[in-house]
Amino acid sequence: MRKLIGVLALSAAVVAPVAVAAPAYAAVPCRVELYSIYANNVDESDGRDELRFSVGGNLYPTVNYNHVKMVTGDTKYPASFENPSSVITSVGGSVSFTLREVTLPSPGWGTSLGSATADGGDCAGLPVGQSLVLPTQFISGTNSTWYSYEVKLEVTAI
Repeated sequence: MRKLIGVLALSAAVVAPVAVAAPAYAAVPCRVELYSIYANNVDESDGRDELRFSVGGNLYPTVNYNHVKMVTGDTKYPASFENPSSVITSVGGSVSFTLREVTLPSPGWGTSLGSATADGGDCAGLPVGQSLVLPTQFISGTNSTWYSYEVKLEVTAI
């Protein structure tokens, strides 16, 4: 009888559920940052664009520079624009990175060339702290000349 009880107790321990901590998941909030921008073709006929991003009502770069120069074939990364970012706070929320061509010597807000956007669904299922680079978004059209930019955004669950 003791052997039977010991075997049953051991069997129960083997099939007993084990509690495993599930990773923390967050659809929102998430931070959205510029990952990169590539110039397929610039807007200005002089072959050089002076660019800024408008994100969440702020212009980037903001402190050290008033624009970023790009020519066809250039790739720029977040530091060039002083790390533009914003936060999505709801599932239905979104963040747009509006690319703006500015005119020197007073760059101001310039002309909107188009936007790359991330929304709350882009963060769905990401574990807290994990990042995801979103598929390339194209900003193109005609202003002074035909232009085309490839913009990549990165989302991080917070």
